[in-house]
Amino acid sequence: MANTVFMSKTGLIGGEATKLDSIDGAVLVDGDAAFVNVLNVQYIYRLDADSGAVESSPNIIAPDTNAGDKRWILQTPNHIGAWVDYSSTSTVTGWSAGLTKKIYYKIVEKVVFVDFYITGTSNDYMASFTIPHTPAHSLRIACHTMVFLDDNTTTYAIGYAANSGANATIDLYQSATVGGPWTDSGIKTVQGQFFYSIA
Repeated sequence: MANTVFMSKTGLIGGEATKLDSIDGAVLVDGDAAFVNVLNVQYIYRLDADSGAVESSPNIIAPDTNAGDKRWILQTPNHIGAWVDYSSTSTVTGWSAGLTKKIYYKIVEKVVFVDFYITGTSNDYMASFTIPHTPAHSLRIACHTMVFLDDNTTTYAIGYAANSGANATIDLYQSATVGGPWTDSGIKTVQGQFFYSIA
């Protein structure tokens, strides 16, 4: 059977007719391709009919209907040279009321650059946010002067951003020693930049 190239989608997940995951898995065959344009950012996918991988947008997209083991696999690093607003997609923990989050990233070759600013009322002694791609290796990033930290009424000029390498979550710490707890009340602010490699 000949492969099909899908060109009309303008979103990745959500099930609506404009989204990549709305294509019925029953009509898809191994090697099908899809070009998805999301706000002028091009994503290129190829269908792996026996992947069975857990969905993780934007890297792995499962059809909403008749998926079986079929998965759309992101083929090339996208957003090259352009900052992409990931703020509304990222899952942020450690804050409650008055949360403001600005999380941007871009990919150059296989390096992801992240610029983040999160502030609001703290409701936990931990803090974290998710990033768009799982790092190829575990990270322990000393942000040093690149980071601004405000913990209740105390301001720090150094902190850590860490990742286990097994997921796309960045854990934030307000001291140079990983494990320093945040205050679970008052205003908590983090700001910094880092980069990491992807497979």
